Amino acid sequence: MSPIRFAAPDGSLRIVRSAQRPDLEAICQIERAANMSPWTQGDFEDYLAGGMDGPIVLVCCRESSYPDAFAVGREISDEFEILSIAVAPEEQGKGVGLILMMSLLRWAKSRGIARWILEVREGNTVARKLYASCGFFETGKRHGYYADTNEAAILMTGESPVPWEVRQEMHCFRGVKLFNQ
Repeated sequence: MSPIRFAAPDGSLRIVRSAQRPDLEAICQIERAANMSPWTQGDFEDYLAGGMDGPIVLVCCRESSYPDAFAVGREISDEFEILSIAVAPEEQGKGVGLILMMSLLRWAKSRGIARWILEVREGNTVARKLYASCGFFETGKRHGYYADTNEAAILMTGESPVPWEVRQEMHCFRGVKLFNQ
């Protein structure tokens, strides 16, 4: 994926690009800070080794900086599954998660995929609000899904067009400005 430049709602310039091996340390630090049951470095190495047919791993960073957020998604038949989005604690609430969502969904759409799925912890209200703002809706619930807390997983689905496509100016949505289309 070619890098995409954004301005976050806080005015900071961000770049979303495909993750590379040198990003692994930062990705793992973000993962450990953001998730109760973090994926391992080996998990991320496997995803990065997936190539064109494997999962897509994106990172978001300030210009000429280390990643402060990442996203992982994969194509499954005619759907795109968002596996994980994590933002470093000090960057949360600045629109970075939305930037990654926009990037994942643009990538999926470029591959002809118009339906997206994900699961999220029932108690993760911040993520659930983000997904709902991107046009996702709840479609089910898996009770006791997360073994570490016995918490339920909320299943969510979204379809094209997403809210920022409905607007005439697709380059701006909820304060996020896209510089290259």
